[in-house]
Amino acid sequence: MTQSKNSTELVENIQNLEDKILFLQEKQTSCMHSLDQAVNFNLYTTLEFDDYKNTNSAFDVRNIELFEDPRMSQRLKGFAEIEFERTAKANSGPRKVEVEQGWLEYSIKSYFNSRFGIVLVAFEKYNLYYFDTFRDLIDSPIPMRRVIQTAWAEVGADFVGYYH
Repeated sequence: MTQSKNSTELVENIQNLEDKILFLQEKQTSCMHSLDQAVNFNLYTTLEFDDYKNTNSAFDVRNIELFEDPRMSQRLKGFAEIEFERTAKANSGPRKVEVEQGWLEYSIKSYFNSRFGIVLVAFEKYNLYYFDTFRDLIDSPIPMRRVIQTAWAEVGADFVGYYH
């Protein structure tokens, strides 16, 4: 009788372990799905090809922009923009990697949110909307390239609102 009782307990323990394993696997899948929904990665690149008369042809990866957009909670989200410039052509000038923006945003109301970190300075539309995909032409206007560089960012705070 003891052996039968021990085998019944063993079978029950195995069943309980299997149930716990299934429960943990479902939780893990749920957590991975939530993480997948919470963080977005985007990337775009600008390519250049020059082939002028009496010059050598040249190809360059002008820039690669990597965007990360994690949402930590319903009210707290982040944003990071990392730019890689002039990565392909040997004589295209200095290569650089920089964080152009990187901030945390806390939503107080949909129309009033605070951002803290590396934020864009609200100076002319070319600074806030400097992405190649937003412009009619690839290059920014000359003053925005020579006088005040586009993507002018500073460490600080910013307040933004979204009207629905």
